[in-house]
Amino acid sequence: MTPQKSDVLIIGGGFMGASSAFFLRQHGRSVTLLERDQIGQYASGVNFGNVRRQGRFLGQLELSNRSWALWKRLPELIGEDLEFIPSGHMRVCYREDEIAELEAYAAAPEARELDLQILSGKALHDRFPFLGAQVKGGSYAPHDGHANPRLAAPAFARAAIRAGARIEERTEVTEVQKVGGEFQVTTPDGQLFVAEQLLITAGAWGARLAEQFGESVP
Repeated sequence: MTPQKSDVLIIGGGFMGASSAFFLRQHGRSVTLLERDQIGQYASGVNFGNVRRQGRFLGQLELSNRSWALWKRLPELIGEDLEFIPSGHMRVCYREDEIAELEAYAAAPEARELDLQILSGKALHDRFPFLGAQVKGGSYAPHDGHANPRLAAPAFARAAIRAGARIEERTEVTEVQKVGGEFQVTTPDGQLFVAEQLLITAGAWGARLAEQFGESVP
């Protein structure tokens, strides 16, 4: 078959793959996304939908803040509401000495935009009476929240298609090769997809694909 070429080839149609396809199109890159089943069918669509920054590695917070800002603008960006609600996020500890760790995290310059509130003792249980007595302290992030995971990946995929991306569902990948300066991906029915850049967003299956061209994924 004639090779089907694009600038970027994405393998995996969860939230990361679908959103990447959309934003790559915003930067003028031609994109093909291959999903072996349906968009958002696996982990991206069956999780708790947390949209949180609290608790992430401090070095990740700058990127997390940018992502959080995008969540608030999604109806404008993609034309659909993913039901993001900044309902707050609570992180608790069960030992008195762990409260100092929560305080240190909250005091870090990288965490200043989170407006974290550290609570313990009577103040904690007065505000959150549903917490058991074994909870000794907590860190409350008032601006973190949650969205509807069942909506997220399909909505981004539709927006990516409207922006010009090509998305192929029910398209399993059998082989990935790096040939010269491009990646070549084949499917069971003999289709050949070619791109200069390859983005693997296949979750738990990603390592198996990367191993085919000598990359190790932790």
